[in-house]
Amino acid sequence: MTTEDQELNVMRLVHEALAPLDQNVALRVVRWAYERSKEKVEGKLAPGSAPLKSAPQIVDPLEKEPGNSTPTNKTFEDLPALYDAANPTTESERALIVGFWLQEEEGNDGFYSYSVNLRLKGMGYQIGNITKAFDSLMNAVPRLVIQVGRGETPQARKKLKLTTEGIRRVEAMLRQNPKGKL
Repeated sequence: MTTEDQELNVMRLVHEALAPLDQNVALRVVRWAYERSKEKVEGKLAPGSAPLKSAPQIVDPLEKEPGNSTPTNKTFEDLPALYDAANPTTESERALIVGFWLQEEEGNDGFYSYSVNLRLKGMGYQIGNITKAFDSLMNAVPRLVIQVGRGETPQARKKLKLTTEGIRRVEAMLRQNPKGKL
C-alpha cells in the first residue's frame, strides 16, 4: 500500500468516525487529534512532502472569522478545566466563564451567546435562557459584559465582549477556588 493510499484510508476512517457527531463535538475531536499529533505535523517532514507554511488553523465557524483573534497564553488546558477551577454556581456565572474562555483563552475579540450556550450544552450544563443570563451580566453594576455588534436583521445574533470588570470577576472566582491557577 502506497503512502498516498494510506493517507486516503486514514481520511476515510476519520470522515466515517466524525460523520455521526454533532458539529461542535466533531470540532473538539479534530482539535484534540491535532494537539496530540502537533509534534508530528510540525516536526520533520516525510521525503517528498511539501512543507507547511504554518500549522493548520482550525476555525470554529460559529465563533471566529479570520483576523478576529489574537494569540494568547492559555492558562488552562481546556474549557472544562477552566470551568471546574472557577466553579460557577449561577447560570450567569456559567455564561461568564465560557465567555471568558472564548475571549481571553482563545484570543477572540468577542463572542456570541449562541456559541457560549453550545459549549455549555456540550459539557452538560444547559442554561434555560442564555439571553437572560447575558442580560443580567450586561445590567450588572459595573457591567461585566457589553454588546459590541449585531447583524442587520432583527434576528441577528449579538456579539458580546467581557469588560475589564468581567475579566476581573472571573479571575476572582478562580482565586477563591483552590483549583484555580490565578
